[in-house]
Amino acid sequence: MQILKLLEVCEVYQPKTIPKKDLIEDGKYFVYGANGKIGRFNEYNHSEEEVLLGCRGSVGSLNISEPFSWITGNAMVVKPKSNQLLKKYVYYFLLSLNKKNIVTGSSIPQITRKSLETVEIPVPPLQEQEKIVERLDNVFENIDHKVSIYEDEIKGIDNLFNSTIHSIFVQGKDDYSEVFLKDIAEYFNGLTYSPTDKSDSGTVVLRSSNVQNNKLDFKDIVRVSKDVKEKLFVQNGDVLICSRNGSKRLIGKSAEIKDLPEPMTFGTFMMIVRSDKNNYLKWFFKSSVFKQQISSGENTMINQITRYMLDEIKLQLPSEKVQKQIDNKLTKLYKACEDLRQNINLKLYKTALLKKSILNKEFSYE
Repeated sequence: MQILKLLEVCEVYQPKTIPKKDLIEDGKYFVYGANGKIGRFNEYNHSEEEVLLGCRGSVGSLNISEPFSWITGNAMVVKPKSNQLLKKYVYYFLLSLNKKNIVTGSSIPQITRKSLETVEIPVPPLQEQEKIVERLDNVFENIDHKVSIYEDEIKGIDNLFNSTIHSIFVQGKDDYSEVFLKDIAEYFNGLTYSPTDKSDSGTVVLRSSNVQNNKLDFKDIVRVSKDVKEKLFVQNGDVLICSRNGSKRLIGKSAEIKDLPEPMTFGTFMMIVRSDKNNYLKWFFKSSVFKQQISSGENTMINQITRYMLDEIKLQLPSEKVQKQIDNKLTKLYKACEDLRQNINLKLYKTALLKKSILNKEFSYE
């Protein structure tokens, strides 16, 4: 078996990119980006299926395109130079690589031809490649089937939780009172700061990246030395909302402030809602009712949540007793769903380790 440089046996290049505005909803051919299909277009630039390595955006992701597709420059085509190297074999080999060894750039991660220059690929005879591909196809089909089941289970858990919240907030009962959010809560925009304000010993500024899975995550924090007004320090019970983000789908994600390890403020693209009814409101902000009220339609993606939008929010408010009952019910349901989700995520993690182990064994040539 030969050990050869990847760039010796494969043509590696980035095709021409199509601006998103030029995509055609009912176009004849699929368009592939860094992480798979991103739309359609009426022309194609590749007539054969190709191995695609995400080099921008979803860096390191791997796909095999359908024949007659347009592949954009956010994906790198890795094309064998001869018919003595199978495309599917190349795909599995790339899948076995440690992506950390080929990704460059700290602020904007990417994969370039230069970062692939040192990559070596074992090239056995064609017949052996076919056996390896067949073997991995069979094993991965079973593993991927399990992964699909696990992912469907997580979707089912999320749907249960979301539908339960929706049923509570979509329509109040006769003894509920209709109120505007502005009449029962205060809300504040976050702290404005610049890179020069950052300090290793300053106040922690909570940002959208700190809101993960409906709770706070402190793995990636920023500190600033700037003076912070008292009202802009978050308090236990506040609800932190992402009011603006580069990814529109993340706008509106929220988390309850509790058990802070130290005093903290919040950043420019965040808002806090403060109310003595936040044990009830924190669930409202996770409901589809809230999301529909801050958009012009159920499927509309908004650019930003403003104070004016919150002023116009209406909700059905039950008695204090019922608010507590709802909070207790949803807290227990959330805990049960979170336990199930963590159990399934552990299974997904183990399947990912299993796939990696199988690939490492298959392509080990030391």
